[in-house]
Amino acid sequence: MQQGTFIPIEEFKERITKTQQAMRLKEIDLLLAFSTESEPAHVRYYADYWPSFETTAVLIPADGEPTLLIGPECLTVATARSKIKKIVQLMDFRESSQPDYPGSKLPTWNDVLAEFKPRNLGIAGWHMFPYSIMENLRAAAGSNCKISNADEIVRGICIKKSENELNCLREAARISELGFKAVLENIKPGMTEVQIVGLATAAMLANGAETTAYPVWCCSGPNSTQAISRPSQRKVQTGEIIHLSVGAKVSGYSGSIGRPIVLG
Repeated sequence: MQQGTFIPIEEFKERITKTQQAMRLKEIDLLLAFSTESEPAHVRYYADYWPSFETTAVLIPADGEPTLLIGPECLTVATARSKIKKIVQLMDFRESSQPDYPGSKLPTWNDVLAEFKPRNLGIAGWHMFPYSIMENLRAAAGSNCKISNADEIVRGICIKKSENELNCLREAARISELGFKAVLENIKPGMTEVQIVGLATAAMLANGAETTAYPVWCCSGPNSTQAISRPSQRKVQTGEIIHLSVGAKVSGYSGSIGRPIVLG
């Protein structure tokens, strides 16, 4: 990985400050930026935390320090990774199988919101925020609190990329190219789509990617009509179209290369 392909702590703090300024302009006194394992962008942006199987959020007041909200099982990794020091575990952010955790006494939404007493609460990640959690949040916030979609506030901040972010994107693109190159140099007739994906993935991880940007896919022959797909055990052949979509992730920023190739 090239030098400078990370986001410094000062930039995470600046993001919170800019978001608070935008919140005050919209008269939002509390913002909840929600994320899941598959859609981690909001919390990764503010806290550099990415949950495993549980959900998560960053709670940002218009004035004051933010809080990272996590599920019951991720405190150790959240403490190690989060750029936000205050961390609160919530039962509502547990995994989707909804285990009971007998004897566990975690804070509730009532406990969390008591500190802020919001009148206007915005939610970023509005369209993926679970209904059951929304009902619990509404009950705790009370009838005097307006809850609204705050995606526009967060989008307006994160759409403007810093030089550090651009460096991460450039590095992700460079590593993505290495993944694609590994396929071009090693692909052979008779390999399965899954094996070809393995070539790209191994090369990207070996060259500094933290993970793939998304599930890498290889779609060959009759599968090449699938614009979004998953690799199969089908064996590639000469003379047919093989569509590859390869991407590396660096510090939360993703590259992407989609190209068709033909063997022979």
